[in-house]
Amino acid sequence: MESKKGDRNLSVLEFFKELQREYFVAEIRSKIYPRLKDKTYFKERVMRGKKNVIEDIAKKNNLVSIFSNQEEYDKFRLEIYGERGKPKFQYKNKKIRLEFEEKDNLYYYYIKSEVRVFSKEENREDLGKIKFVNLNADLIEVELENENIIVTNLNNVTRIL
Repeated sequence: MESKKGDRNLSVLEFFKELQREYFVAEIRSKIYPRLKDKTYFKERVMRGKKNVIEDIAKKNNLVSIFSNQEEYDKFRLEIYGERGKPKFQYKNKKIRLEFEEKDNLYYYYIKSEVRVFSKEENREDLGKIKFVNLNADLIEVELENENIIVTNLNNVTRIL
């Protein structure tokens, strides 16, 4: 389902940037989707296809990319992954958003997944596993390694990938 630049009505430079963001989203999906078929699809087809187009545009236009420059890599990765909380999943159009948004949320906050939990009050992070999620209320219940159970905002929880 690789999209061509013309489908998006973006300049070449904006398309180039968007592909780099989408590369990291595909990387996340390859790690959180539980089925081997999905993992393989995102890693082998989507990530590889985006990498080829990114490298082609970079070469033709003498641009640095996430594959040729560590600072670019770090900048785009941080933009998508963030410091903590759910990554900023990118959707190139409404159809893709409808197809993937619910699954992205479900699989990112998959029950029993290992997470880091940030506590603002104590200014520290603990490790634990997801027990329950309420996406509508932005709340998550996590069993910490010390077996305590906490309920916190989704923004305080980062999946260990």
